[in-house]
Parts: sequence; structure tokens; C-alpha cells
Amino acid sequence: MCWSVETPEVIQDAAGDLVIEGNFASVQWWADDMELEGETGLILTAPGEGNYSVWVTDFLDCPGVQSDAVVYVGVGEGEPDMTWSIHPNPVGKKFTLEVPQDWRGSLALLLDASGRILEERRGMGTTTQWRVDSRWPDVLFLRMLHPEGRGQRVIRVLRER
Repeated sequence: MCWSVETPEVIQDAAGDLVIEGNFASVQWWADDMELEGETGLILTAPGEGNYSVWVTDFLDCPGVQSDAVVYVGVGEGEPDMTWSIHPNPVGKKFTLEVPQDWRGSLALLLDASGRILEERRGMGTTTQWRVDSRWPDVLFLRMLHPEGRGQRVIRVLRER
């Protein structure tokens, strides 16, 4: 006999891994509509940019359910750039973002791990303060789009617990 299983919620933890919680008979991660061979655990370690979902079942040979798709945004640490700064990070109620002069006028998007926009700001200055809503998740991403279309920068922002 098969029982209905709750749809798992995929979250991104502070380490950048995708995680689900639960006790399932089977777990299978997918990326961009392709099965990820061998990825059958509750944690998908730092998967890289893409769209991810997970299928789970409560009993073998029973129908499974698929999570909502999650957009994984890479944080592109790359070479250190001392002209970019978020402080404090982890943040409490607010943080300050400092960007290089040539990024003045950028579009800034504060996102949750699923890619949902929590706040949008246009025409950013070189120093900007952000207030953090207590209802937001513990891992946020600040995505900056260069005002002249010369790239983007994504920075992970962690909330204090």
C-alpha cells in the first residue's frame, strides 16, 4: 500500500549545499531536467549554477513527489576583490554594501535560495545600507547587475541566528 508523501522543501544551507529533511525510501536529485546519477542523499553538495529539484518516495515502488525547482546561484568567489564589501556578514538587522565606483548605478536584487526576489533597488550608490526582514531565510544572495551590462556579481549574505 502506498501513502501520499509530502513534497520536500529544498533549502540552501550556509555551506552552499542543497538540503532536504525527512525519512524517505528513495531520493533522486535532478538538474535542469536531467537525473544526477548517484545523487540519492538528503544533501546535494555545492552543485553549481542551475535549476535543481528532488524526487522522493516513502516506499520503494510507490509513486514519488517532486520538489519545487530551486535556482542555485553561484557565488563566484574567484579572485579576492577588496573593493567589494558586505559588513557585517553574517548580518543582524542591517548590513552595509560597498561597491567599486564603476558599479555605481547598478541594479541590486536581494534573493532567497529559490531565486525569489525579496527586495530590488535601482541606481545603487557606492555605499548602501539594507535592512533585513526577520521573516527572510538564513541564506540570502545579493545579485548586482552592472549598469552598463558588463557583468554581474553575486554575494552570499548570511543572517545571524
